[in-house]
Formats: sequence, C-alpha cells, structure tokens
Amino acid sequence: MRNFQATHNVIAVSAQNAEPAINTEATLDTILLSSLSDVANIEYDRFDNADERHGREEPSIVYEGTLRASMPLTFERAQAQHYALLLSYGLGNITTQELTNGGYEHVITPIEGEWDDYRGLPSMTVKTRHGKTVVQRKFFSMFVESVTASFARDDFSKLSAQINGTGKNETAMTQVYADSDTTTLTVTDKVHANDIESIHELMVSVDMVWHPVTITAVESDGGSGSNITIELLDSQTAGAEYTYRILYRKDEATMPSTPMFETPLFVSDVRLNIGGKWENNQINGGRWLDAEMKSVEYSLTNNLSLVTGFSGTNERYANRVFREGRTQTIKFDREFRDYIIQHYLDTNQTFSLYLKAEGDLFNDNTRFGVSMLFPRLSVLSAPLSIDGKKNAEQGDMVALDDGDIGSCRISVVNNIPKYASSVSMAGS
Repeated sequence: MRNFQATHNVIAVSAQNAEPAINTEATLDTILLSSLSDVANIEYDRFDNADERHGREEPSIVYEGTLRASMPLTFERAQAQHYALLLSYGLGNITTQELTNGGYEHVITPIEGEWDDYRGLPSMTVKTRHGKTVVQRKFFSMFVESVTASFARDDFSKLSAQINGTGKNETAMTQVYADSDTTTLTVTDKVHANDIESIHELMVSVDMVWHPVTITAVESDGGSGSNITIELLDSQTAGAEYTYRILYRKDEATMPSTPMFETPLFVSDVRLNIGGKWENNQINGGRWLDAEMKSVEYSLTNNLSLVTGFSGTNERYANRVFREGRTQTIKFDREFRDYIIQHYLDTNQTFSLYLKAEGDLFNDNTRFGVSMLFPRLSVLSAPLSIDGKKNAEQGDMVALDDGDIGSCRISVVNNIPKYASSVSMAGS
C-alpha cells in the first residue's frame, strides 16, 4: 500500500546556495523540521468563458492563466538555522565569518537595490515529499515574502514565514499511452524503484470506454525503461491490440529524511535601549529596559511583485520578482512600570531594540544563537491595559533606517559555513 502518512512528509531546500538565476535549480542541501501542516501548492489562475457569447447557459471552456507557488513555514521551537535561512533570503545581504572558537557568524542586513536584473532578493529551490511514497514535487525560485519571529520570556523563540514562488515546478509523475496485444506493457522511462505502488493509474480502452487494469508485476526492461505485467479483462480479446493509459512516478533520487538538528533557541535576553546609539558593533549609552519586558514580535514583509514578463517562451510562471517596498514592524508587551515608552510616543522620539535567543553549546565554546538589533525605532501606538492585577503596556513600532547599518542587523551563530551564497548585486 502506498504510504500517505503526513508524518513522512519532508521538505528540502537550497539553504546554502541561492539559485544562480531565476527559475534555475540550486542544489538541495538542508532538510527542514517544520510543522506538519506546512504544504507547498501551485496556484492555478484558471477562469471560464461565462462572460463570452457561446450559445449555452453555462460555461463551456476553462482557460489557463498564470501559475504561482506558495508555502507556509512554521517553527514552534526555532533553531539558529531557521533564522539564518529565512532572514538571509528575506533580507538579502549576508556576510559570514568563521569564529575563532569554532562555528560561523552570519551577519544579515537589508539589501540595497536588487539581487540581479530579474530578482529583488535571492531565490531558493524547494522540494517536498508527500507521505513516504506518494510523490515528490520540486519548486523553483521560491522567495521569502514575510517572516514573523516571536520572543517571549520563559519560552522558546518561534518563527513563521510565507514563501512564494514563480510557479515553475516539476514532478516525476507522467502519463503515457501504450498500444499492446500482449499482457506486457513497456514504458521507456523507468517506473520508480520498479514498484507497483509507483503506478497510480493503469486504464485500458475497450469499446471507447476506459477500465482499470490489474497489475501483477513491474521489472526492468534491460535498459532505462520498465516492463509492466497485467491481467486482461474478461471483455478483452487475447491477441487483440488495445490502448493503455498509464499514470506513474518516474524513477528519481529518494530524498533524505534525516534533518540536521540544532537545539531550539530559548529566549535569554529581550531588552529595550532608550537613548543609546549603535557604535563599534555595540550599543553605547542609554538605559536598558529588560525585566519588565514580556514579549516582542518582529515582522518582515517584502511585498513581492511576481510578474510573467515577455520572454517569447509562452511559459505561464513568473520570470521577474521584485520588492515593492520592504516593511519591518515590532510589537511589544511589557509591564507598565514607568512612563518612558509613553513619553517617547508623546514626543515621537526614537530608540533601539536588542533581542537575543540561545541554544546549547555545539562545541566547547560556542552556542547556537540569534541576536537582532534595531538601531532606530519609532512608536506608532502604545495603549495601556490590565494584565491580571498588573498594569500593562502594549504597542507597535516601526523600524527606521539609521543611515549607518540600515534598519536592522541580524547575527546568527551555528556550524554551517554559508547561506544564500551566490553572485549578487547586493549593495549596488
């Protein structure tokens, strides 16, 4: 029986290498541990001809428009590699250095300009496996549309994202027609693993009607194809030629199922700095608010525009993807112990935010971790409320470009040497 258990679903991505060009495959190198409900889908823009004069009450044709792809990613116990993947592809400017004590630090900042002539950000290749044996699907040029990171005290950091793609995709499923007057059918592309379960449908046309056929064996044809042994229906005449329709999974590499595991990141440091300034790789001066902080949520939205531009190839997937304007916002929740944030709201002053979450040591000296610095924030709203029997303050802030490092500086530490590595025009 074909294994269709969701627990066997697998997602692989090209985390270390960005695609060299739009809709061009990059090597898959990382298996992700994301939520079971994270499923990639192709979105078909199809519409009927109800608005045309066609002589009928109801539509008679469905037209095919563009293709697009989309997929959520959810990490309830986020790891450093998840931050490095989503924010390197989501912000676009990545530099990596090897640490003296072992491991690597990936510093991520917002890209200036575009990644290349066709992309505003780097793109990744994604491959998904549904169940253990049902099907694998490959999605080209997937882009990070949005990211949300949550930091709450006494909890692991959480991370979620939406990735959208041009729609270019491949599956190893194929449908072929074969004519035969025997009980052996030959297909020129090998059936995956020569396994009967890799054939999803086999039908025969008898008197202009399609009927299901019983398969008894699948074996190699001695070359690159397979021989399929079947049983004739009672309605078939031995020795007569019939047309068969075969839907099957072609042979392909099996995806690995074991991800690279890093320990989850526990929120160890959430601090608001009032009045400080980022200088010499640190915040100097100002006052830190820490114990009263309960949670902070960071959101990035890239507002991607996916366009199927003129190419002369009649393809329906997008071939140009650009940002129409990045936005970064922060939500905070803290105990209302003082009037500081309210004063900054009253006077429209700016301040800095620093977040840090760490995992276990991966060698004797270095921990998995992520730290996020926002050098210049402005409060948009900060309504007061009651939480139990304590006064509380919640609010929204927007990240501003400070003219030096930009709107944010993300540092991820783990044992992977690179992310989204490719020739780019970042900073141009």
